[in-house]
Amino acid sequence: MAIGKKSFWQKITEYLGVGLAGVLISVCMYVFVNPAKLVAGGITGTASVISFVISALIEGVTVDSAMSVAYLGLNLPVIIISLITLRGDFTFKSIFSILVSTAMLALFPICFPNLQFNQSPVISAIMGGLILGLAMYLATLYGASNGGTEIIGKIVSVKRPELDLSNVITVINFVITVVGGAVIVVIENESVWIVAYSLLFVVVAGNFMGVLQRGFDHPQKYMILTANYEVLSQAITANFKRGFTIVDIAPQSDGVERKMIMVVVQYRQSHQLKQLIAKHDENAFTFVKDVHDVFSRPTFNWSYKNK
Repeated sequence: MAIGKKSFWQKITEYLGVGLAGVLISVCMYVFVNPAKLVAGGITGTASVISFVISALIEGVTVDSAMSVAYLGLNLPVIIISLITLRGDFTFKSIFSILVSTAMLALFPICFPNLQFNQSPVISAIMGGLILGLAMYLATLYGASNGGTEIIGKIVSVKRPELDLSNVITVINFVITVVGGAVIVVIENESVWIVAYSLLFVVVAGNFMGVLQRGFDHPQKYMILTANYEVLSQAITANFKRGFTIVDIAPQSDGVERKMIMVVVQYRQSHQLKQLIAKHDENAFTFVKDVHDVFSRPTFNWSYKNK
């Protein structure tokens, strides 16, 4: 019974997190992006461009009143395909996020007509990017997406898992942002700098999401190919409270015996480790990879400290 209750409340928590992501998307678009006439990537950006076009062509229709309809209309085909192809929690949570965003985009102009910020496109790009990055992080954290190209990417990955979708989606979002910005420049008689501000917004959002996923002190994996592996391994043990792995490698043409030391340290400890490597073997060949998660030791980020 306890397990059932835990599962139920876990589901509630997940949907609340996804719903919050949907609200943040709406805040980002209504408060910062649309008033500054910026263009987000993906379906959200396409919806805002369509809203500006409709507002310019139809008298009495505002960008804010058209935004929720355009956003839902563009996401509907994606939702239908996702229901057919994916199903599962990811699809239902993503649909929930889209519906929350649509509802908030419709309600904000009525409930908070004076909440919009249009004093500085740079500030709008930065603040909107931070909010969007947080929204994307929350959706990912709770196993969902905010709709649009993220769902399309998920669908394509099921059918074509060998494709590198991150690069494809990045290119698509870049094209949408540039083309959409050009449309805004024409129909709203804006400066071409709107395109640059829009790209700044997209970059801030993507990078802030990455920072939240990795953490501000994310782990890094060092792979050190060294002949002085005994001395260097002792130095690592003396300076860091953590283990390491020594891997045998094939004999080298110069006849010098080398081994590879593999160790994971915090980002803030990287400089100290580099100094140790330079001190004990300046000829060591070292390469570094970011570690996005250490899931077998959930307390890794704060339990393993410098002496």
